[in-house]
Amino acid sequence: LIPRLRGRLPAPVRLHGAPPPPLRRRKPARCSATCRTPRAEDEYGISVSLGSQEGGAVKDYFLRTLQPSDEARVHSVTRLRNEAVYRRYAPFASSGETVMFHGCKTAANEESIIRHGFQVSCCRSGGSGYGTWLAYGAAYSNDGFVYLDESGLRHIFVCMVARQRVVKNTGVMRVVGQDCAYPMWLLRYELQGRTSTPNPRPSGLNVAQEQKVRQSQFYFVQDGCWVLQST
Repeated sequence: LIPRLRGRLPAPVRLHGAPPPPLRRRKPARCSATCRTPRAEDEYGISVSLGSQEGGAVKDYFLRTLQPSDEARVHSVTRLRNEAVYRRYAPFASSGETVMFHGCKTAANEESIIRHGFQVSCCRSGGSGYGTWLAYGAAYSNDGFVYLDESGLRHIFVCMVARQRVVKNTGVMRVVGQDCAYPMWLLRYELQGRTSTPNPRPSGLNVAQEQKVRQSQFYFVQDGCWVLQST
């Protein structure tokens, strides 16, 4: 189980290992005019209570890595259980993992990530097929990269990221190759006192901006535990 992170950042925090197999799909009922195509989240996700040890740990780590000025309220945490995607990722995780964040701008991209995992072939930033971009802290992803749904909630993936096939690594982000990142949780939140319009996507960071979102402390995973590391 994952203990809640409170007060001082603790020493090793237990983390789930391989996710359980995906939910069994229910036998489809007769279609009607109100029938809709099932979302990937309905098939591969399980809701995690924010009051549970797991939900509390994910929520608190997300809140810790936002900008202090961003007052966020977390609405939900969903654990994603896609056995096929995890099976491709698992061999790369043996060298160590880091807990990181990824935002996507559209519902279609979110759906694709849940169903198929991160696809480097779809990457456009840095050039075609450059790699999957992930942030050490939620502040960077929140600043223009997250999906904003019709109800005004922002969506962000909390991911496990391997240390192999690293294309780029800074104090803000890491870019990795195919199958080197797994979207473990999908978190929905809103920013208090902000309009529903998301920030424009930043075209690049100058030195001052990079220092603003650089993480001085983050977690990597060792022997199934969340372990604090300082830069």
